[in-house]
Amino acid sequence: MGSNVELNHIRTCFADNKRKKQQLGWKIRKSLLNVVNGKVPPCGMDWQNVYKVYAPFMLTKYKHWVAVMIDLVLCEIKVYDSKVSLIPDDIVKEELAPLSITLPNLLNTIDFYEEGVYANNCSRDWWCPWPIERVDVQQQSNE
Repeated sequence: MGSNVELNHIRTCFADNKRKKQQLGWKIRKSLLNVVNGKVPPCGMDWQNVYKVYAPFMLTKYKHWVAVMIDLVLCEIKVYDSKVSLIPDDIVKEELAPLSITLPNLLNTIDFYEEGVYANNCSRDWWCPWPIERVDVQQQSNE
């Protein structure tokens, strides 16, 4: 579930708020709320009904695609990269930092962790930036 377009919305929202130097009361775009509420894409699901969200993500500096898993219960982001030798971990974390910071603000806007299945169920302080970790997966070989 999800797409790079949606994650790019999150990245843009982060950049907009960073430029405005807003730390509290982030302005969340309606397009993002539509993703979380399951209205976009048309076949989407309300995030209140899922535990994990999977999406492709382009690391723009390197034009390299990875898959990300957003864990709504553990409040963390896992990165699946089949060619880890291309990009150091610190660059991956830097590229995904907007997602790590904006997601908690987005979910807070809709009281995500205060109602429904996730009420008081997050394993960490969900409002802090979420940790980003690469998952050990089978690596590509050009041989």
